[in-house]
Amino acid sequence: MQDTETIDGITYRPVRPDETLRAAVAESRGFGSVYRIRQGRLESDKQYRDIARSNCAADGDDIVGTCSGVDMTVGVPGGVTPMSGITDVAVSPTHRRRGILTQLMRRQLEQEQERGFAMAGLWSSEAPIYGRFGYGIAVEQQEITIECDRSAFQRGNIAETAKGAIRFATAKDIQRVGPDIWRRKMEETPGMASRVDPHWQRTHSDLADDRADNVFNVTYAEDSEVLGYASYRISDSRDPDDLNYKILKVRELIALNPRVEAAIWRFLLDIDLVHRIQHEAHPVRSLLWRLLDDPRCMAQKPYDALWLRILDVPKALPARTYSVPGEVVLEIVDEFGGWTTGKYALSVQGNGAGECVRTDADADIRMPVATLGAIYMGDHDLASLHAADRCAELTPGSVALTTAMFADSRVHHVIAEF
Repeated sequence: MQDTETIDGITYRPVRPDETLRAAVAESRGFGSVYRIRQGRLESDKQYRDIARSNCAADGDDIVGTCSGVDMTVGVPGGVTPMSGITDVAVSPTHRRRGILTQLMRRQLEQEQERGFAMAGLWSSEAPIYGRFGYGIAVEQQEITIECDRSAFQRGNIAETAKGAIRFATAKDIQRVGPDIWRRKMEETPGMASRVDPHWQRTHSDLADDRADNVFNVTYAEDSEVLGYASYRISDSRDPDDLNYKILKVRELIALNPRVEAAIWRFLLDIDLVHRIQHEAHPVRSLLWRLLDDPRCMAQKPYDALWLRILDVPKALPARTYSVPGEVVLEIVDEFGGWTTGKYALSVQGNGAGECVRTDADADIRMPVATLGAIYMGDHDLASLHAADRCAELTPGSVALTTAMFADSRVHHVIAEF
């Protein structure tokens, strides 16, 4: 890949070290937000961008598009594996519909493939954008709203067996204990990606946003070992009858086992003067929903979370484990980039370990690379995608076998965008 190239008057190149602020301003224009320089935030942004592989589109001296890749790991069935986290993808409103996003995406994915990444993942601001670049929706999550006055748990629930203590904590406390909890949670949670140090400083800091004085943090500990934490905000609002009430918005909740998760949720639901709780990053397979005595008090709105783009099939498929043994030949169609086009033999042993090689054998299933990304984490089944004409079954029974091989019963959760 050329370091710098000009196409139709737009120059595509890496972001220079002295362009941190300009790149941030260009990104904020693309997302329709206002970039505000606050004490400590610019340095945090610079630290984050220094570890990213950032590309830009420039029209003369003006940066009109941005795209970055960050080295990450991500939870997959059976462990963790490297992933390039694609972020900062934006094009200025003054330069839309000129193919800039396509060129930025092609350049970034070529760069990530050259660096040896088998997959790239992102959180999409708009759902229709990334399918054409070979991304598939690998993990969904949901936004929930709970009416607190109806939020009693069923009798004999696991929160009652929690023997730990919940204590308020500072942002510095979360920065100290959070990374280890996050890592341990990620190792058992498909779809959960690693978090780099500058991100901790941005998300858990007194300078995190303009309303930081209204952010609360709590930890849950047993025998002095912190096993979970939550960060939330409480705001005043009004209902249709013009009565004041408070809304608690969960920013982040990480727990290392169901008992701890249940105890933290019970604490949040019982906070005085709060009428409603909202959580925008809640797993679809919700433990909370199953704990509630009246599950109708929890409104659920699912949406796409992790979009996954496979860049190297023989490297990506053995990086996860599988539920049942079997052999299948997959023919992958990659219309954007062509990096993965070809036929691959996947062989899974009784212990769940898989091997994958290119082959000239007849294919059992033909699918676009986006469909492979969609089933990779085990959160979506190939049978449903086949019913939606997202793949073609060439050998009878192969879709059912592949569905069983890729299935995974763990709770999938993205938790936070990156």
